[in-house]
Amino acid sequence: MTGNQLMSTYQKLYLGVILLLLILGIPLGKGGYCFAAGADPKAKVLTRLAILPFENLSGQFGASEAVMAGLVSALQKEFSLISAEEVEKTLVELKVRHTGFLTSGQIIDLGQRLKVEVVLMGIVDTYRQVPAPEVSFFCALASTKESAPILWSNYFCAAGQEQLYLLQRNRDIKWSSLIHRVAEDFVRSLPKNREREKD
Repeated sequence: MTGNQLMSTYQKLYLGVILLLLILGIPLGKGGYCFAAGADPKAKVLTRLAILPFENLSGQFGASEAVMAGLVSALQKEFSLISAEEVEKTLVELKVRHTGFLTSGQIIDLGQRLKVEVVLMGIVDTYRQVPAPEVSFFCALASTKESAPILWSNYFCAAGQEQLYLLQRNRDIKWSSLIHRVAEDFVRSLPKNREREKD
């Protein structure tokens, strides 16, 4: 099997997982922004979090890094994040190449090495900065305990246009504004830390 054929197989598997999660989640909304979610209502997320490198299926170079940069900026306000360098070093030590295809054993090993109880994984499937920015990505929180169950999952998509009702036309917005809006909604959608809610 050639490299291109192998990548095509990976993409089909990724997109199949995304489609299944969307079917099980809330139907997507209308307009320039859509959101679907599935979560364990008893899920508990601690304040210490490891973000694994997002897989890039958009076909655009740098897509996962651009999306992750926006999310990290927002997550830093709410969570203590493991450094990207420490995460990357651990992935190399465990010989993990594709973070979208982690086994439960690999997730548990990551949790033990990084000393976290949850890890965030993601897949970027649409990315464009100009002329009208657009992004869509799937993400999930997995427990690093026992069988490494998925505690929470989301699919976000957003297009960089806003309607000017008085002028009856659309106006492009900047990528920085779009990813900032998506990142804020992303953080708000995360399961709350139940221990903090009691304070």
